[in-house]
Amino acid sequence: MRSIIRNRLHMTVGATTGSLPLIIMDITLVLLYFTGSFVFPLAFLTCTFLLRGRVQQEAIRFRIATSLVSILQALMASTVGAYVVANCYQDFLYARCWLVDVYMSFGAPYMLYDIGAMYAGYHANIRSRKQVSWRDTALPFLNHRRLVVFHHILIGVVCFLFAMFFKNDRGDFFFGCMFLTELSTPFINLRMILLKLGKAGTHLYQMNNLVILVVFFICRILTFPIIFWVYGWGRGVPLYQVPLHIPWHCTAGCLALAAFQVFWYVKFIKTISRYRLEKVINGNKRPYTNGSEKLHPNGVPDVKES
Repeated sequence: MRSIIRNRLHMTVGATTGSLPLIIMDITLVLLYFTGSFVFPLAFLTCTFLLRGRVQQEAIRFRIATSLVSILQALMASTVGAYVVANCYQDFLYARCWLVDVYMSFGAPYMLYDIGAMYAGYHANIRSRKQVSWRDTALPFLNHRRLVVFHHILIGVVCFLFAMFFKNDRGDFFFGCMFLTELSTPFINLRMILLKLGKAGTHLYQMNNLVILVVFFICRILTFPIIFWVYGWGRGVPLYQVPLHIPWHCTAGCLALAAFQVFWYVKFIKTISRYRLEKVINGNKRPYTNGSEKLHPNGVPDVKES
């Protein structure tokens, strides 16, 4: 790792971006990381403040604010992803795009912020039923959301460090594809917002569920075999042999992320099926709006909090 960092610090980006020496670029990336660490919490606090006059319950206010910030982050990531893919598709392995490092630095703190935002919502929900301190809810939260917390740390720390120091200035096209997986996030968060506002029986809510089923499958599940197919097509390697021709940690990382997406997609289908079943049982008279169905803004179905 030391040699990689040392080589990185002595390289220049003139061949790829025609800009300042890389040491200046690295300082900029550090500043962007701290900027992201400030922007996302500030956006959450701003949304929470603006919702105070419209949403009375603090726990619901926190959840909606978390969803709004998640939509903001998803729109930025998707835009960056589209730009990167459009500029790197002709040489998917070696083409460079300056926005990959820039947005990775700015966006990585989002994952760590989101853990804090989830905890704030979890604590507010418990506090609405009984008097508790922040210390009393910390460990239960980590146990209750351990899968989501692990996913966020994997993306926000492990993938960030890999993108910064271990990809050897290659594969920006594939990182652009990963950014594009966020295209499903606005629809997931719209669903959460409608659910929290008691709009689960509306046509908008039902149509949005159908959109999620399609967009989530395309953006978050099909993306991984497409990435492997693109690599195999460019290298003249059959799809099933691609894992044997790329570094093992790349294969392991893709499989881990894909497993998360498949797990959440199956849980989402079960959630939708349960909603439809309850609607049939109730004779289409009472929509499912009791708030026990929860879906984390990043696409993680949550179990009922207790």
